[in-house]
Amino acid sequence: MQNSEFTGNFPTANRRPGLRIRTLGLAVAMAAGLPGICYADAASAPPFSLSADLSERVDSNVTRQPEGPNVVSSRIDRQALTGAFEETSGQSRLYASALIAHDNYQALPILNTTTEDLHGGWSARLGRGIDTDIHISRSSALANLADQNVTSVGSIVHNVITRDSLGGYLHVPFTRHWDFVATADTSRSYNSNALDEALNTQGVYLGAGASLLVNNDENVGVLLRNGKTHFPSSGAASIGLSDTLDQFADLNVHLRPTGASAINGRLGFQRHTYSSLSYRNSAGPSYNLSWFWTPGGHLSLLLLGERILGGPADNQFLSGVITRFRIEPSYALTSKIKVSVHYEDQRSDYNANLQLLQVGQTPQQNRSDHGTNAGINLMWQPRGWLSLNSEFATEHRSSNLAINEYRANVVALHIKASID
Repeated sequence: MQNSEFTGNFPTANRRPGLRIRTLGLAVAMAAGLPGICYADAASAPPFSLSADLSERVDSNVTRQPEGPNVVSSRIDRQALTGAFEETSGQSRLYASALIAHDNYQALPILNTTTEDLHGGWSARLGRGIDTDIHISRSSALANLADQNVTSVGSIVHNVITRDSLGGYLHVPFTRHWDFVATADTSRSYNSNALDEALNTQGVYLGAGASLLVNNDENVGVLLRNGKTHFPSSGAASIGLSDTLDQFADLNVHLRPTGASAINGRLGFQRHTYSSLSYRNSAGPSYNLSWFWTPGGHLSLLLLGERILGGPADNQFLSGVITRFRIEPSYALTSKIKVSVHYEDQRSDYNANLQLLQVGQTPQQNRSDHGTNAGINLMWQPRGWLSLNSEFATEHRSSNLAINEYRANVVALHIKASID
C-alpha cells in the first residue's frame, strides 16, 4: 500500500512511553504474543535476541483466483531467522531488528521467494528535554496474486515488491506539558518484475504539530502532514499514473482509559490530489485506531479499525478507498496454552479511471470488493524458548466484477525456538 508507511501515528518521545501501533499487522502480531498490555522497558530488555521459525502451510488457492482451472493448491514451507538488538547508554538508545525468510511453494516453484524485514534506529534525549529519533527500514514481499491477471497458471509472474524508508522526529518542549513535534519521512517502493516497474514510487512526507502530555504514559496531539508521491518510471504516464499530493490533519492518541485498556492511533482527514486529471481527486476521513483490553484473568481483546485513501502504488492497492476492521479475542487456557480467534472485514472501492484494467473490464466500470477473513490459532509454549502454533483461516472476497472473486482456506503449523 502506498500510504502504509505513513499511517500518521504520533511519534512518541522517550519521555512519553506508550504502545505505538502503526499497522493492523503489527498490532495483531503484538496481541498474539503478549498476555496483556506491554510497555517496552529498554533498561530491562536483553541486548540481543535470536529466534528460528519453521512453518508449513497448506493453501487451497495460492493464486487467489475464481473457481476454475487457475486455482492452485500448494504446500508452502517457510524457514525464517529473526534477530534483534537494543543497547541503551545514558540518554541514547540504539536498536535494530532483522527478519530473513524463505518460502518454498511445492506446487508453484516460480513463486519461491526470499524476503526480508529490516529495521534500525537511534533515539536520544538531547539537552533541555529535546527528544529525537532517526529510523530506517527495508521490507520485501511477494506481490499479491489476488490482483494479477492470471489467465493461466503459466501466466503467473514472480514479482517481489521492496520498500525502503528513512525518517525521524523531533520533540521540543515549550511548556511543562506541551511539545512541538516535527516529523520527516522519505520512502521508495520498487518491483522486481520489469513489467511492473511503472508502479515504482518515491515519496517524501513532512509534518508538524503539538503534543500534550496527559501523564507519564499518555499523550494526545495534533499533527499536520504533507506528502508527495512520484512515479519515476517513464511508463507510468502511459497507464494513467501521475504524481500525487496527500494532506493529513490528524488527532493522535496514546491513552489508557483504565489500567486494563489502551487506545492508540490516529483519527483525521485526508485530501488526495493528483498533478493531472483533477476529477480523480478525493478527500475524506482517514484513521488507524486500536483498542486493547485485558479485563483480568486469562482474557484479552483487540479491536482494530483502518481507513485509507490513496493512489496506485502496487497491485496490492490499486486506488480508491479501503476500510478494514478486525476483532481478535484471546484466552489463556493455562500458563502455557493460549487460544485466539479473529474476524476481519475489508471493503475496497476502486475508481475505474485509476485502476489497472483486467480482462473483462471496461474503463467505465468501477470496482467494489468485500473481503472477510476468519480463523483460530492455538499456541503452546512448553518451554520459555520454544513455542508451537497451529492455525486455520478461511478467506473470501466477493466483487461486482466476478474475475476478482475467490475463496481460500489455509492450515498452518509453526515451530519457533528463541535465544535471549
